[in-house]
Amino acid sequence: MRTVPSIVYSNYRAFLIMSHTIPRSLWLNRSALKTRPWLYIPNVSRGYSSRKSSGRANALDTRIFPESRYSPRTTEDIQSQQARVQQQYQEMAFDVPFFGDMYVKPSGSDLPSWWQQPKARFAITKLYLIQRIKGQFSILTCWWRYRDLTGWTFKSLIPFYDRIRGTRKAVDLGWSWTSLLPVYNKYQNPLIQKAVKLHMQYFESLASGTPESLKQLKKITTPINYYTLQQFVNRRQSKEKVSWEVTEVLEKPCLVADYAGLLAVPEADEQRLACRECVVRLRTKQQYKRFRRELDGTITTLSSRSFSAKENIVLQQKLYDNEVGEWKVLGFVAEKTPAGFEEDQVNLRKRDAVRQEIQNQVLRA
Repeated sequence: MRTVPSIVYSNYRAFLIMSHTIPRSLWLNRSALKTRPWLYIPNVSRGYSSRKSSGRANALDTRIFPESRYSPRTTEDIQSQQARVQQQYQEMAFDVPFFGDMYVKPSGSDLPSWWQQPKARFAITKLYLIQRIKGQFSILTCWWRYRDLTGWTFKSLIPFYDRIRGTRKAVDLGWSWTSLLPVYNKYQNPLIQKAVKLHMQYFESLASGTPESLKQLKKITTPINYYTLQQFVNRRQSKEKVSWEVTEVLEKPCLVADYAGLLAVPEADEQRLACRECVVRLRTKQQYKRFRRELDGTITTLSSRSFSAKENIVLQQKLYDNEVGEWKVLGFVAEKTPAGFEEDQVNLRKRDAVRQEIQNQVLRA
């Protein structure tokens, strides 16, 4: 890293500035702005007032407000533009109840007054999601919005997968960092200010190689972390394979594709994804890639062709099934067949038989 990251404060926003950046096209699909204007987060990295800052910024402005480039801006134009921007903010802010319930849990039974305000709630949501994600590989926050069980979803993966366009193009970002984390400081929320300062301490510790602020940082991070911060720092320092021991349980039902996308399966290692009705065992890196390809596109079921028949690994669970329970990572399993596997298969066959009988009754009716 060439320089130590710094935080720039202003009256209404604070930006986390990184020394390394990636092409803008990786985090903002400009072609999607015509049909998905909510992908554009206004007044974040470059405000509408910065007309001479960059041609890209102007081009993005004209995607949302095409009249701004070809006609003089009158008072009515500015007012209507501000009204549309405010409406976008409100729609985005009140469309994240899942994140507010799952990741951001203020202390105490009663929610504070600032939690009810759209911008403050939205800022807290983004901040906590970055804290949850940073314990993995790299800090890459992308504003992709798609509808699934979670509603709003942050994607910060390496490889990076673009779910909006229906493709899963892998982009090897290595350790390049970028920041698109606007922390709106308008309400002077001390929790936001404290979190930003701890972010700064965390990145300074990574740059210096000393995890001095990890204990302080853990105080405000969410309990759902797939990899602990200590393991993350150790892997960055040693650059060697780390035996991840992941035992956290998701609080909400999770798509197999999303959850598997957050897992790193090193070579010659084995991890098992399990819910209450099905078991998946991943043995090799090549097998893991085949498993990921099964989840590509609109495929909603997994078949046994991704695995060898002798392993007796069968998963016929629909990804969008409402009956999916809590997914958990049980860690590394032995070479032998896991205990209770046959019982799980029997229960799975019983469940399929009951569903088929119900379907037949509906058809007959």
